[in-house]
Amino acid sequence: MRDASDGDQIAAPGPPDERSRFRARATMVLFVFVLWFLLIVGRTAQFMLVRRAHEVNAMTRESVVYGEIPPLRGSLLDRDGRPLAWSERRIRLLWQPPTEDPEELWHRLQAALPWLPEEMPAVDPEAETPVVVAEGLTPEQVLAAKRAATFGVRVESRIERLYAALSPAQRARLGEVRREGGQLVGVSGLERDHEALLAGQPGVYRVVLDKRGHWVPETWQVIQPMRPGYNVHVALAGGK
Repeated sequence: MRDASDGDQIAAPGPPDERSRFRARATMVLFVFVLWFLLIVGRTAQFMLVRRAHEVNAMTRESVVYGEIPPLRGSLLDRDGRPLAWSERRIRLLWQPPTEDPEELWHRLQAALPWLPEEMPAVDPEAETPVVVAEGLTPEQVLAAKRAATFGVRVESRIERLYAALSPAQRARLGEVRREGGQLVGVSGLERDHEALLAGQPGVYRVVLDKRGHWVPETWQVIQPMRPGYNVHVALAGGK
């Protein structure tokens, strides 16, 4: 080897390799891009999840309905325990006929519920009030009717007040009831005098509606059971 002398030129260290610097810069740019991409994806996913949760909550609020279960009104009994006034729950089927071709839909409904009369009841398609097509339904008929909700039918549970055969004076003494919000309320006579005991407490149910606004039968749930009214013994003129 030859030693460097004063007359020799010693080469200064050269600049960093251009390819190395390019790789470093490319790596940095790629890292920033990936970080930015992940940030955008994360924010988008978060937005979609939050929006989805809000939409689900809104749909749930709109499709879940709460309602009251009318209580069974207590009975008025004479001193010997014979009923003078009592309540019975009657289940009936209501049908809202369509504005166009109601007979065709009735035949389809009658095929789905063969215990309905073959002849379509007199209806006014323009009327908003549904038509009563059956009363006193059995549990099996109730289930079948709920499955046929797409035909425009719905089941209604209705409490009726019945009275024993009495003289006009005794009947007037018992008094009258009227329906307020689906519940029977005493408005005169002994029905009104003993309202607090006879009335009972309504229950609460929860049910989900489908897109057509019909009940989904499997979702009906009692949230709070109704409490029937108390029976009250009373004395009427004439020894009762």
